[in-house]
This record gives sequence, C-alpha cells and structure tokens, in this order.
Amino acid sequence: MSDISTQGRKEKPEIRSQSQSGKAFDEAARRYDADAANNHMMLWLRRESLRHLFRAFNAGDNVLEIGCGTGDEAIALARRGVHMLATDASAEMIKVTRQKIRAAKLSARDIKTRVLPVERLVQLIDERGAGSFDGAYSSLGVLNCTPDLAVAAGSLALLVKPQGTLVISLLNKYCLWEILWYLAARKPRLAFRRRSGHTRGTALPGGPLMDVYYWPVREIEQAFAPWFEVRTRRAMPWALPPTYATGPLARWPLLFSLLRRIERNTARLWPFYKLGDHVHLVMVRR
Repeated sequence: MSDISTQGRKEKPEIRSQSQSGKAFDEAARRYDADAANNHMMLWLRRESLRHLFRAFNAGDNVLEIGCGTGDEAIALARRGVHMLATDASAEMIKVTRQKIRAAKLSARDIKTRVLPVERLVQLIDERGAGSFDGAYSSLGVLNCTPDLAVAAGSLALLVKPQGTLVISLLNKYCLWEILWYLAARKPRLAFRRRSGHTRGTALPGGPLMDVYYWPVREIEQAFAPWFEVRTRRAMPWALPPTYATGPLARWPLLFSLLRRIERNTARLWPFYKLGDHVHLVMVRR
C-alpha cells in the first residue's frame, strides 16, 4: 500500500467507514501489480518487506495478515510452510489473491482468505478464540487507513498469543525525502502534507479518495505499548526515495547502489528510522 497517492488536502480527521479504503483498493486491484512492476522503489520495498517477514515467521506458524493486497507476501510465506489467514478490506484484492493461490497450486490448508477491514478484526476473536495466532503482520501502510491505532492494537493483542511476533510498517509522519523533494519542486504544501496527521489519498493515482492518517514513531509505539514490546525499528526507506521519486534511480544504477548501501547501514539508527517514508517495527506480545 505504499503507493498511496496523497493529495495534500487537509481536512479535520473523523472516523469513517473502512469501506472507503475497500472501495479505493477495489478499483486499483486489477492494475496494482502492473503498476508496482514498473516502479523501481516499489519492487525494492516489496523485497525488503518480505525479507523481514521470512525472518519473523517459521514453518508451522499460524499467521494473520492485515491488508494482504494481491497476496504476494501471504503466498510466499505459505510456500515456506506458514499457515496463513490473509485478510483485506477490498473484495477485489481478495479475488486477485485467490486467483494467485490457485495458480500457485496452494490449498486452503496453506492459506485462507477473507474480506475483513481492520476495524472488524474483533470478529476473529469470537470465531477463533484469544491467542489463536502465533503472529501477525501488516505491511506498507495498511494501518494508515484506520483512524485509531489503539483499537487495532487491542484487537491484535487478543489475537496474537504471548511471545508471538507482530510486524508492522506504516507511512511515517515525517519523511525527509518527501520534504526535500517537493521543496526543490517549489511545492511546499506537498512537502509538508503529512504534518497535520491526516490527508486524503488514493490507492493508485486517479482513484477514489480515502482518508490517510500519519503518526510519529513515538505515538505508534505508544498505541501498542500496553501489549507489545518493540524489538527492532527501522526506516523503509530513508536514504532511498519514496516510490513516487524513483525516476533518477532507474537512470543512475550506481546512485541506487550507493543509497542502498547507506540504507542498509543506517536504517535502524536514530534519527533515521523516524525520517523514512515508512517505519518498520518488529514487536513481541507481552
């Protein structure tokens, strides 16, 4: 979900139905992978996200994904023996995911799918019981579509067993690349569009608008702190640019190589993890 296209229109935050994000991603589903395939940084982001998920979860684990999109991460984990429940607010994204599951010749024993917005995760508690998952994850900004992180954190605390792993990556409130990129383009409103903590964006450019929320790292951690302990923090990315600023890297591969090296050596350091396009957190259930 990292290719949300925010419009820089500030509005007073309010709790809206999750169906607006479902609708936005319904319309994006059929071209979502094709759009990502043509974006140098989106491919890097997906690889990095999956690399960390491979470290977090093992064969035999029961794992919940919140916001599976077109299912690539869930399928990759299922191929390694992880038992997956892949959820998404978008029925069309789930439809694409199911097509990919069939093409991968995986079964319902390997990976199950379900249309389920973040705000309705509590349904799984009633159906499956508390502590029914060894871990859970939400990649690349899915949780930026919910206005109340504490509610999502509370639901996940009931679903993930003690000592289970939670991996989340969210769009950061402060993105150094974004500020410098748009100031250089003389677009100050876009440079500081995240500062208010709320804007309107689209799943892909030209799609329906939905609410997008931003929090600083400290507030994200505070929302989960009653139940989860943070083990690692990292930017994803901070030295490399956001997905909308990928053009120069496609033309200058040596620059990409240099920035990738800087990224690898500094992403976990303060203050860089607070200044990236996304912040990536690995937590353990208390």
